[in-house]
Amino acid sequence: ITISESPSILMGKILQDTFIDSYDPSVLRRVQYMLYEIKRSNSKRPWQSCCHSTRTEHAEIHFIEDVFQEQRSDPSVHCSITWYMSWSPCADCCRAIRDFLKEQPNVNLVIYVARIYWHKEENNRQGLRSLVNIGVSIRVMDLPAYSYCWRTFVDDEDNNEDDYWPRHFAPWIMLYSLELQSILQVSRALGRGKLHAEMIDSHMQNQKQIKIYWGPPPHHRTPPPLLPFLQGPAPWPG
Repeated sequence: ITISESPSILMGKILQDTFIDSYDPSVLRRVQYMLYEIKRSNSKRPWQSCCHSTRTEHAEIHFIEDVFQEQRSDPSVHCSITWYMSWSPCADCCRAIRDFLKEQPNVNLVIYVARIYWHKEENNRQGLRSLVNIGVSIRVMDLPAYSYCWRTFVDDEDNNEDDYWPRHFAPWIMLYSLELQSILQVSRALGRGKLHAEMIDSHMQNQKQIKIYWGPPPHHRTPPPLLPFLQGPAPWPG
């Protein structure tokens, strides 16, 4: 299935149920979604839309190779890009993002994430640190970010939901924020955030999950067995 044919995206907007399910940090879905906003200094109106991973590529690669090229303008014009992602970039995508930003020196990138992708794998941790080192801002989505995405990117099917303020996400937001903070720490004295990783694992066990599954598998990895709540028609990315 192509992104343009996706039943979860309608006229550049994500469906309400898809957004609620895909961006819930306590539910670990295998399809990666990206809500993106492109602001150029020579235009008053930003370009806002969304995409998701497919069997052949993660959402970041689709944005870099397809979306940005289609929206391309004068390379001397400053461009500010914001991504709201259901999963943080993997190591391979971090490398592609770095190469993209080197070729586009006038582009500024801010990334919000609902979850951290395979957060215990050192190559993914190093990838996130490498992005921050070149000026990319990476943050865990907080409640105002969820509200903004709801008002900006979600299809208003019934015109009766003015806002989305999922307060029950707060513990997960805190845990992922702590883990991201520990990943980005320069000092090794903190044990590379393993304490926070254990906190997240413990919390998952308390939620009666049998195993811990931290996102879609990297390109080189055989997918792990699916938990019951992960089964469905959605394809594996990459």
